[in-house]
Amino acid sequence: MNVSNPELLQIHYYLEENSHSMNALILNKAEDEILKIFDEISTTLGVQIVTETQALEEGGIKAIYKFLVKNKSREKAVVIGIFLANIAGTVISDVVSENIKTDAEFEQLKKEKITLEIEKLKNELAETNENYIYDENSQLIKDVSIYISEKNKVKISKSNFYKNIKKESKIQKVSTQRLNYQYQPISSEKIVSRQDFEDFIIDEASIEDDYQEQTTIEIVSPVLTENKSKWKAIYNDKDISFTLKDKNFKKMIASKNLSFSNGTKIICDLETRQKMNSEGDIIIGARSVYSVSAIIYSDGTKVDIIPK
Repeated sequence: MNVSNPELLQIHYYLEENSHSMNALILNKAEDEILKIFDEISTTLGVQIVTETQALEEGGIKAIYKFLVKNKSREKAVVIGIFLANIAGTVISDVVSENIKTDAEFEQLKKEKITLEIEKLKNELAETNENYIYDENSQLIKDVSIYISEKNKVKISKSNFYKNIKKESKIQKVSTQRLNYQYQPISSEKIVSRQDFEDFIIDEASIEDDYQEQTTIEIVSPVLTENKSKWKAIYNDKDISFTLKDKNFKKMIASKNLSFSNGTKIICDLETRQKMNSEGDIIIGARSVYSVSAIIYSDGTKVDIIPK
């Protein structure tokens, strides 16, 4: 493994006058959220890094993080390290994200857009010169920072970071700044005052249920009796279970003695409950089927369901 010279990012917690200590538990929780943000930046950009932290310094409290880039030449690692430090500093202290209130379709479109943009930006990073990457105000830095800041995991980690440091009454402001290997500032200091901490905090994450209209699912194990067991099916090449909530279709199954052999499919509305955990991951919940409009048998025969 080739680990090159590090790029340094300083996070400075400015404390009230004459104070040089703070609650250790709060600081540890805050640093944990910072590391989650670094990890998401690394994952999004497809760059392998090792993050190390220096001993804290006085003058308030200063945490210095090293970005050690893996498997790159020294020259390339320096450029990428500078890029990562610029992105991290901007994400943490510059970009104020909107509250999390989204639905699955929008989330997928946003993910696809981010993926395309990041691939484009990776190519630009590979071709661009060092002077461009050194410029913390470049459009490239701004664009990548905004894209990364819009990821739910980053929104939540940043929100948790500011929630934690807000609990420490001694902290008056916090800043990010790039340093050289001699620990001298080489970028402007991005400062967030205590009164602005609230701008970065998200109090509620509201995720709408995913509702797919007239989609096709393959039935594996139907429930043909009146009980609470769930149907089994295949949807988007994944095994799922669902509750059938189309009363008209239930009556048809009983009155016409409908069969469901291997490969039988139905066209229906599929609702999937969703929630977001504390890490920003969307957790899939119970599924329900409504408005069955057709049965498609394995031989291609289609039976339309006429609603009453």
